[in-house]
Amino acid sequence: MLHNGSEGAVAFWVKVNNGVASSPLISVTTVLHHYTTLMTGAILIGNGENLVVTLDMLNAYNPDDTPEQLTFIVSKMQYGNFELLSDPGVKINRFTMQQVINRWVNMVHDGSSNPPLFSVTVADDVVTTMPVEVRAKFKTPIPTPARDSSTSSPVFNLAMGAIASGITSFGFWVAKRKYTAHKKREKEPFANRVRRALKLGISDFESGKGMEFLNVIHALVEELLQHGVDVKRLTHRELQELSIPVAKAMSAVVKKERYGCVFSSNTIDCKKAQDEISTIASNAIAEWKRMHDVGLCQLLDSASLVSPLMGDNS
Repeated sequence: MLHNGSEGAVAFWVKVNNGVASSPLISVTTVLHHYTTLMTGAILIGNGENLVVTLDMLNAYNPDDTPEQLTFIVSKMQYGNFELLSDPGVKINRFTMQQVINRWVNMVHDGSSNPPLFSVTVADDVVTTMPVEVRAKFKTPIPTPARDSSTSSPVFNLAMGAIASGITSFGFWVAKRKYTAHKKREKEPFANRVRRALKLGISDFESGKGMEFLNVIHALVEELLQHGVDVKRLTHRELQELSIPVAKAMSAVVKKERYGCVFSSNTIDCKKAQDEISTIASNAIAEWKRMHDVGLCQLLDSASLVSPLMGDNS
């Protein structure tokens, strides 16, 4: 059976004939179930460290499922393992998205010179995604073992020492630059979440393409406020939920572009996004309403935005 890609489910009539008699016509209507989207982010872990897994690292979305119904399944785990905070020392290879939201899952590094490496899929009662390979990274570079001085010349040792020192210094500079950019992006949590959902290569929001993208998000925040959604009052979880339909609505009206010469990265047509900001906001809210059904509809109909979903952000 092949579905045509529309929003409707497959429906048809069928009867059985044995060559002598036929059964009555029977109506058959299938249930339409959406695909699950699996999203992975950067995982930075210290050597031998335990790290709480968050939605920034592993995330999934299916409009037909709740977080309790989406299960991450880990395979081919190397150089570490997952475990529940409530049951330390017991390895697990599956956990739900709700457990990630609750911050109940730990990634444990085995103390080796390699960061954790694993494959992950997301499954519900109907479909399972294709496996995705995830490679964690160390927060700081692992020192390179020193060469045996008895088997090499002083000149060689001096040269290798200078090279190793330069590589280490460069590694620390790169790590510090990435950390600084990460901290700057955290000051704009909604823009940062939309950036991740769109898989853009913007390093920060203070110059160039990053500033253009941030201006688009600020305009979108103002437009959402006109529709009754105050982004500044949303919790971190609600910002994460809203970023998915926003990214989907933005991808539908603007296209990705590449910028940079040597190390090019993804961005979007920010001018086009500014022109279509009203359409993006309307489509994002419509999708978010659909995600939350009646609960979000009641929220958007409330002028004060006081509800269990958008209450105190503390």
